[in-house]
This record gives sequence, C-alpha cells and structure tokens, in this order.
Amino acid sequence: MILGLILLKQLIHYFCCYMLQKAERYYQQEFISLSKKLEKYNSISSRIGITRLVLFISIISGIWLFFYNTLWGIIGLFGAVIFVFVVVFDSKIKRRLEKLNAWRSILEDELNDDPTKRTLYDNGQSYLDKNHEYANDMDLFGKSSVFQFINRCYSKSGCAVLSSWLLNPASPEDIIERQAAIAELSRKQLFRKEMGISGVIGRGDFAGNESHWIGNAPMLKKLGKLKLLLLFFSGVNVTLLFLSIVNATMVLPCIGFLTFSYFYIYSFQWHKIKYSYHNISKTDRGLRYFRSVIELIEKESFDSQMLLRIQAELKLNHETGIGTIKSLQNIIQWTDLRLNFFYQIFVNAFFYTDIWLLFRIEKWKLLHGKQFLSWQKSIGQIEALQSLAVIYFNHPDWCLPAMSKNFHIKLENAGHPLIPDSTRVNNSYEASQTGVVDVLTGSNMSGKSTFLRTLGVNIILALAGAPVCADKMLISSLKLMTCMRVQDDLHDRTSTFYAEIKRLKRIMIENEKESQSFFLLDEPLRGTNSNDKRAGSLAIMKNIIMQKSNAVIATHDVAIADLPQQFDENIRKFYFDIKVNNGLMYFDFKLQKGLCKSSNAALLLNEIGVDISSENVF
Repeated sequence: MILGLILLKQLIHYFCCYMLQKAERYYQQEFISLSKKLEKYNSISSRIGITRLVLFISIISGIWLFFYNTLWGIIGLFGAVIFVFVVVFDSKIKRRLEKLNAWRSILEDELNDDPTKRTLYDNGQSYLDKNHEYANDMDLFGKSSVFQFINRCYSKSGCAVLSSWLLNPASPEDIIERQAAIAELSRKQLFRKEMGISGVIGRGDFAGNESHWIGNAPMLKKLGKLKLLLLFFSGVNVTLLFLSIVNATMVLPCIGFLTFSYFYIYSFQWHKIKYSYHNISKTDRGLRYFRSVIELIEKESFDSQMLLRIQAELKLNHETGIGTIKSLQNIIQWTDLRLNFFYQIFVNAFFYTDIWLLFRIEKWKLLHGKQFLSWQKSIGQIEALQSLAVIYFNHPDWCLPAMSKNFHIKLENAGHPLIPDSTRVNNSYEASQTGVVDVLTGSNMSGKSTFLRTLGVNIILALAGAPVCADKMLISSLKLMTCMRVQDDLHDRTSTFYAEIKRLKRIMIENEKESQSFFLLDEPLRGTNSNDKRAGSLAIMKNIIMQKSNAVIATHDVAIADLPQQFDENIRKFYFDIKVNNGLMYFDFKLQKGLCKSSNAALLLNEIGVDISSENVF
C-alpha cells in the first residue's frame, strides 16, 4: 500500500514536470516560429521601401519629362497607380510586423526566468495601501510583488479589477464562476495570444476620466442651436468666396467676415473644444485595442457563465460594441485633420467643422457613454481572468481550490508563488476547527515568516478565484488579517511598538465580529520586554480562542505556547528546525509538529566575531 502511494506521487510529479516543460516548450516553439516570420516580413518591408523609392523617382521623372514626350507622362501615371497599390500593401506589411513584434514582447516576457525583471506589465505600486489588512505584509503590490508576478492586464480597468480581487475576498459563488472562466481561458491559447497582441499595440489610457464619457445634455442642446448659426455663416462664407473669385474687390470683405465669424464662434466655445479634443485625441490607440478585444470576445465561443455574461454585456439594443466603437473612431479620424494647416485654412475656416465634430462627439457620449464605461469594466474583467489563466497555463502543477461551507483550510504541498520551483520547499497545513491557535517556533532564517506568507498569499489567491501554488487546497470563506511588517511613522510621530499596538487593536476589533477570521502574526509585541511580550501574546491568543477565530503565530519565544491547561486543545505547536554539521548550519524548511529546541543565534554571532559563551560574557 505504502509502495503504491509512493509510486503514485512519483507519477504525479513526473506528469507535473512534463506539463511545466510543455508550457515552456510552447513559448519556445512560438518564439522560433516568430523569428522566421519576422525575418521574412522584415525582408519584404525592405524591398518595398526600395520599390517605393524607385516608383517615386519614376513619377517625378515622368512629370518632368512629360513636357518633352507624352510617353513619359503615361509612364509616370502608370507608376503613380502602382505606387498607390504598393503603399496599401506596405501598410498591411507594417501592421503585420507590428503584431509580430508585439507577440515577441509577450514571449520574451513569459520566457524570462526572473519575474521581477518583467517590464511589460504594471507592478501595481499605485494600489498599495499600507493600512490594508494584509496587502503590505503579503507583498501584494510593487516591485517583486504577487501582482507583478500574475498581472497580464493592459488597461487601467484590468489592473483595477485584478487588484480589487486580491484586496477583497469574493463570495463562494463568484469564486466558482471565476475558476470556471480561468480554466476555460487557460485552454484558449489563440484567444489569449490575439488579446495580448492587441493589448501591446493598443496600450494606452483609453479609459480616461469617467466624467469625460458621460454625455452632457445641456451642452448638446446649445451646440444644436449653434448649428443654425453655423449654417448661416457657412453660406455667407461660400457666397463671399464665390464673389471674390468673380470680383477681386470682394476679397477684403470676404477675409473680414471670415475673421469676424471665426472669432465670434470660437470665443464662446474654444475652451470646451480644446478640452474635448485634448481628451479624445489620447484615446485613439486605446479605442483600437478596445474594439479589437470586443471583436475577439464577440466572435469567441464560450461555455462558462461568467464569460458568457461578459460577452452579452458587450451588446446594446442589438448593436454590437464593435459598430458602436467604430462610429466613434470615424469621428476621431476627422478630428485628426484639425492638425493639418491646409485643412484649418480651407475647410474649418469656412465650415466650422470643429463645432460639428464636437456636436457628434457629445451626441455619441449621450447615447453610448454610460455603456462605454460598462464595457471598460467588462474588458477589465476579461483581462483579470486572462492574467490568472496565463498563470494557470504556465503552472499546471498548481490547483484551483475547492470550497467548503464550514470553516476549513487545507493545503497539500503548498509553496510561495514567488519562490522559483528549483528552490521552493513545499509544506502541508490544515485547520478544520475554530478557536485554534497554531504557535510556530524556530530559529532565525528557518522559514517561519516565509511559511506565514505562503499561507497568506495562497489564501488571498484562493479567495480571489485564482489558482494557488499547491497540489490541493480546500478553503472556506474567511477574513484574513496579518500583523507582520510594522514600521514607525515619523510624520505621525508613531513608534514601531505603538504602530504594532494599533494594528493589533484592529485585529481584536475584527475578531469580535461574526465573520470567521484567520490571523497571521509574526513575532507579536516584539518591541517590548520579554515579560510583557509573553503576557500580551497570551492575552491575544486567549481572545482569539474565545471568539472562535483562528491564528498562526510565529515566535522565537517557546514560552508563548504555554497557555493554561484548559486551552490545551486549542493550541497546536509547530516548528522549523536547524541542522548543524561541523559547525555549519543548514535548513530543510520542512514544517514539523512540536516546539523548537534549537537556536542559531550563537552561531550567527560567532560568524561576526562575537562569542556569547558564558565564560566570555563578562
């Protein structure tokens, strides 16, 4: 029986290794194929550049020599026709190269062994709240963070959704929905590839300020009334222009009226026009991404309920999101002409197209602005799901946790996601009864804090609906709170000890609530003397037990595990040991039951030349 279990574990291990290699091979094969395509299209692009130069010279020569021989004019005209086709073909090749280079950036990022050196995605520093219940202690955001490791979002909407999932535990129903969507997306490699390419190409702040996309009905009404005046002025401008061509004496009146009407119109609307066009001009690339992602989602066939719901949200009155976004893009293309000097002089000056375009933009906002904001959130959800799906694809040895109705935390062979597979040591842990405190002892550097973070990060991922770094996991809904990394605050004149007291006070207040709480405490009350530290720690443990909550407390002080006898069933003891061989210490980082009996302080101090043996102290 035991031999059979050992063989089964070995088979599982080999299968997981094979799947990990499969994910890596996929990226490597894609990179090899991509390199060949890039070489091919770069060569084509170079030849096109030479062809365009030759054709341009032939056109200029044809025009120049046309006055000497009409045959050269025909050659020049023929060259111009070919030139147009070559330009169109060149634009297609450039778009293809743009996509290939975008895919190369993604592959290089995925093949990078050091996640901290990935620069393609946001590390989430802006989402860090040091007062959050666990975000700072668990290294959720910033450089070398969990967010940087899992994030594959290209828009602010996506990053906001993903950060929100990590900061706010979901309901069991939402967790199960997300897990189904993640599992489905992890199998859709082509969909994830196309979405990633669109994200790299269209990266930009297409979301903008929410208020910018809310339609302004009074402003639209004013612009509607102004249109009548514009029609009148435009008619006068055209009439005066015609009269100027017929009679040169009308040139000055024509210029005078153009100047008067232009400043009269824009003196009332210039600030609004400038503000609107400034915001709309920044959204063009983002809208390309937005439109391409909507198109991908609308065409894709989904099975999970969450993905089907998002797909349905991208329709408005039976009009697809693609068509709606396209209509806005058409307006933006016209607004780009405002930068052309000749367009301003010969078109806008006569017909006030700025006002007409502004009217169309405000009308679009009024009709579709709110829905546009809703689409942004939908795209953000897809991006967040894709981020977690990529992690699940890259790490097939991870699992999607099962949910329990009653309090339960069970992890089999769990490790910290940020520790590489080659050096990570996994441990198992289970807590199934409420009102239990686990005291974790061990010497310095033995792995106590890492184990706390392993528990915390995997719980956070599980309650976000994400895959976790474990063979198996069972978890119930709970409130996670930590007290590990406490810092003083010179601005608020708060010492480290007082900052920790404030943090522990929040934990005790949370502990009195009805929701099931799970606390991770690392060396509580470290800033006071041993007697007060022990008394305070025991009081905290007793409070947690009486309120039927749970905690894991890491400490060097084994006496902290010594609660009165009536609490024996409520205290469990675990430790990480130190091994010493020929005066050298090493750690196996394996969790064991009981209290730690060894210490490495003397060995560490000896290494820096401090001998603390009793005969050498005084």
